[in-house]
Amino acid sequence: MKRLESFLNTMVAAEDADAVWRETISFFEKFGFDRLIHADLTRDGVKLRSTMPQTWQDRYQEQGYGAIDPFFVYCCATTQSVPIGRAHHADYAYLQPRQVRMIEEAAQVGLNAAFSVTFKLYGRDGAGGWNIGSGYDRASFAKVIREHGNTLRMSALYAHERLRHLTVNQASVVPLSAQQRECLLWAARGLRSQQIADRLNLKTVSVELYLRNARKKLGAQTREHAVAIAIQRGQIVP
Repeated sequence: MKRLESFLNTMVAAEDADAVWRETISFFEKFGFDRLIHADLTRDGVKLRSTMPQTWQDRYQEQGYGAIDPFFVYCCATTQSVPIGRAHHADYAYLQPRQVRMIEEAAQVGLNAAFSVTFKLYGRDGAGGWNIGSGYDRASFAKVIREHGNTLRMSALYAHERLRHLTVNQASVVPLSAQQRECLLWAARGLRSQQIADRLNLKTVSVELYLRNARKKLGAQTREHAVAIAIQRGQIVP
């Protein structure tokens, strides 16, 4: 939690999107993840912010990989984090030859094992998420994710919200109820629904209802995404 809290404080202090991006790169590098892709597929094409070599980014655009990238079609079809990259592509028998080639090309420039963090589910308006990669082999990757996965996923969601806040005109903030804020606050501190219920002397079903309604108000895909948005908007302070 200390690493996550430190990262959140750094994000708040960052005054522009470039500063957020630099701090995000620095944070993930500490865990061995130096190949970051923040990808947003819209009707106008793919918007990439990445640490991948420029030659790879140019080829990605030139080859039209955004139209067949399994990251958008499969990873962004779920809010669950998905292990991806060459170290894992044998697990996905449905991949087409061109998709496998794209994954191999990414591995050649350092993205061998990665995980996804979705911030926009695949649909008519496109899809979006993080592809957070490394040169780890499969076993080393699994060890890091077991030890730090929750911190890494939460940090990615918050970095996205901070980037969005600094680059997109924001709609007015929808107020949360006191109960919704309190449940989100304890969720931000790592408590599960039953633990929050015990602490607040509520029924578990009530906690889940407060969190679900907060998620809807915030337009979040998951509980973790709702926490990230609420922190970014100053509605909770973990």
